[in-house]
Amino acid sequence: MIQRALHGRRMVHQRRLQVTLALAALLIAGRAGATDLDPALYARAVQASVEIIVDGHLSATGVVVDPAGWVITAGHAVVGHPTKVELRNRAMPRVPAEVVAFDRGHDIALLRLPARAAPYPTMPLADAVPPPGAQVFLVGTPLYRHEVLIAGHVARDGPTWEYRPDQGHYMQMVMLAGPSPVGTSGGAWFDRAGRLVVIQSGFIREGTSPVGVAQMGPVDAVRALAARRTDARTPTVGAAFEELWEHPTDVVQRYAPDFGVLLVILDVGGPADHAGLQRMDLITHVEGRPVKLRDDVLRAIWDGAPGEPLRVRVVRPGATGPIEAVVTRAWLEGEGPGGLGVAPAGVNQAQQPR
Repeated sequence: MIQRALHGRRMVHQRRLQVTLALAALLIAGRAGATDLDPALYARAVQASVEIIVDGHLSATGVVVDPAGWVITAGHAVVGHPTKVELRNRAMPRVPAEVVAFDRGHDIALLRLPARAAPYPTMPLADAVPPPGAQVFLVGTPLYRHEVLIAGHVARDGPTWEYRPDQGHYMQMVMLAGPSPVGTSGGAWFDRAGRLVVIQSGFIREGTSPVGVAQMGPVDAVRALAARRTDARTPTVGAAFEELWEHPTDVVQRYAPDFGVLLVILDVGGPADHAGLQRMDLITHVEGRPVKLRDDVLRAIWDGAPGEPLRVRVVRPGATGPIEAVVTRAWLEGEGPGGLGVAPAGVNQAQQPR
């Protein structure tokens, strides 16, 4: 009886194991199938994608978003008044393109191909960035390799702000988990319906090593720039910030209260400098509201227009009490009328916000 009972238990365990393995196999198969991309979507992405050649150097990727030949790419790929910008792909020989407009706050630029009778193949725009976990794909030019397909996933709900030391200012970015090799900047990440959801911009790194999280310009910014066809107006105060708890304990202990956002980079002659703010001031309140996250400060800056005031309260080591200041927002250099833009100061590696 005992042997029969033991045998029966073994049979039950075996059946459970078989069911578990079968379910696992189905799950793995399902996941494998979910990563497959319709070859027709890849072909259409190849047709709509272009390679960006700046002053003779293959520099980036781009995508056609309008049949009249309007192209979106990364702003940093064509900034700085290059002598010649050319575009090409499998079906189109190397042709000159005009740089029309920038949105530096999202690192995108609008280019135009020469007019022609036949419409250019395009990639449609998604209504919005999909939720975290959604798989997306890019056809780009990593390290001078052509028409390479890369996969990734949306990594965060909603945009955030990232300081780009190479550009000297903040950008509103979407986070994506996936590779971000050199040469893919400006490429379009698209969903399973073949619709553009974000534009490749940059990546987060620790020292010189990428950490597997990339930064993207969102589709709503692409749509706005393609429709407006003039430079965006991105608010800035000429400063960069880090959350207090990013710093070692000995730094945190210099401040009371123990929350806020540290000003770690200050552009000489910029709005924050003119308002009397100093490096390592701790911003505790913006417009009367307490701030704990970097995004709290950046959201407040971006909620206003260039020329509008921003009221801040800071704690400064050695001061007898909180300091109130009014910072007048400016717009980034290269956007808006000349003279009001803020030119970024040099950035030391040790000062780069994380």
